[in-house]
Amino acid sequence: MSQVGDIIIVYLMLGQLILENGQNRRQKWNRMYNRVKNYEIDFEALENSFWKKTSLTEEKLYAVAKLMESCASHLYVTETISVEEEDLSRRIEAYIMKKIHKGAEITIEDICDEF
Repeated sequence: MSQVGDIIIVYLMLGQLILENGQNRRQKWNRMYNRVKNYEIDFEALENSFWKKTSLTEEKLYAVAKLMESCASHLYVTETISVEEEDLSRRIEAYIMKKIHKGAEITIEDICDEF
């Protein structure tokens, strides 16, 4: 949560977890590593973060998502929050998809420069 003057900005986020779907964590790490191995990143820090992630079953993930949806709906219906523009995550996703369809390479720097 942040505050700018009298305006309070709140983010509801769901992420930073690993879905339990029958694959063991080592398989998941290997799969993810193969996707990012060509990027210039700190792989030791990435792997350390990966192993610290919370693991949830699909059922628990769905329950958490429904709770967050209920909270967001309540905030919207009670006019505690208002949506003035397309949210940042959707704009970032659209930007990434556009780059992918063009076959362009995407870096964190590109995303930061764009947004």
